[in-house]
Amino acid sequence: MSATELVRELHYCYSEFDKIITRYGLEKIKTIGDSYMCAGGLPLPDVLGAEKAVLAALDILDFMSTEMQRRKEKDEPFFEIRIGLHTGPVVAGIVGIKKFAITIFGGIQ
Repeated sequence: MSATELVRELHYCYSEFDKIITRYGLEKIKTIGDSYMCAGGLPLPDVLGAEKAVLAALDILDFMSTEMQRRKEKDEPFFEIRIGLHTGPVVAGIVGIKKFAITIFGGIQ
């Protein structure tokens, strides 16, 4: 797959992820290559944030499984996916002095 095709495929997948997390009221934090980070309970606390994150993760997994099956049938390349979830308090902030971007850190007390 060329670099242009890879970017097109990531855009397609991330656009679907964006739609899914929007349905659950989650906040997209950032993407880095093939990594997509979002959070529940931000910017406002939400007692259902963890539950919504799990439901969104299941929807993303279902989307990717369907895509993989469709692509296998056409003998096309496909992505596999891994999903990690963290619950608990986080601290959000901007780090560094160039290209400001918000990031989050979990497990900080």
